[in-house]
Parts: sequence; C-alpha cells; structure tokens
Amino acid sequence: MELDTSGFATQGPTVYSGNIGENRYIVQVSPLGIRLLEGVNQLHFIPVDLGSPIVHCAVADPYVVIMSSEGQVTMFVLKSDSYGGRTHRLTLQKPQLHHQSRVIALCVYRDVSGMFTTESHSSSSRDELSLRSQSESEAPIQDLRWGLLWKEDGG
Repeated sequence: MELDTSGFATQGPTVYSGNIGENRYIVQVSPLGIRLLEGVNQLHFIPVDLGSPIVHCAVADPYVVIMSSEGQVTMFVLKSDSYGGRTHRLTLQKPQLHHQSRVIALCVYRDVSGMFTTESHSSSSRDELSLRSQSESEAPIQDLRWGLLWKEDGG
C-alpha cells in the first residue's frame, strides 16, 4: 500500500514518528496533533492546542511527551480501551512540573532494570533479584524519569 493512501499523514511536517505499545502501534506527531496507527490504519487523531506548535516529542513506551515552541509540556499515555472496537488509545496526562521556567529540551527514559527506582530494596532478597532479571516485556513499569533543561524567562 502506498504511504499516501494510509493513515500516515504525508501532506505536512512530522515532528516525530515511532513505535509504541510493544511495537504494535505507530505514533506520528505533527505540529498540531498526534496520530495513533495500527499498521496503515489510523485509529485516531488527537488535535493538540498548547498555544503554539509542537516542536519536540520523546517516547518511552507507553508514554508520549510533547513540547511546544513556547516550552509547554504535555504527556499522553497509551492505555487499553475497548470503546469503539479499539484496543488501545492515547490519554492526556498533565505532568507535575513544579518549575515555572520555560522547558527548552526534554528526554524521557523508562527504567526496566530497577537501577533508578526510588523504593528501597533489601540487597539479600533473592526474590527481588529474580524479579529484576525478568525480560523487558515482563518487567513492571518503574518511574518515568524526566530529563528537563530549564531556561529562565527574561534571560
């Protein structure tokens, strides 16, 4: 099938395109919204109005984090959903940012090793060590780690 006859948008710029949902879905981010596709079929389009165009996107499955040209950050999470026959959908989840400065760059990371967990673990427990050795697809999602760089307003 030709790309221009699929659900993938080809008539405008793409900010980001990649896989999500254990490579089952494609996420395509444009300056004005996000598309979720399964193969060549578009499942849905989410128009995003952050007051300025989307200029950056980072993905750490199941999270999609976008940033506008004005430094506004918004996060979407891929969740199971049976509504309308769809198996998954992206849902808006506003990140808890405690700094008032404008975000100028971002990076998201999913820790599947447990190395960066905020919970204390007993080093002598063999059960915990065996949990850490699970494959990435079986490992529970740890914390979504934000790597944010700040630019002070007026500087």
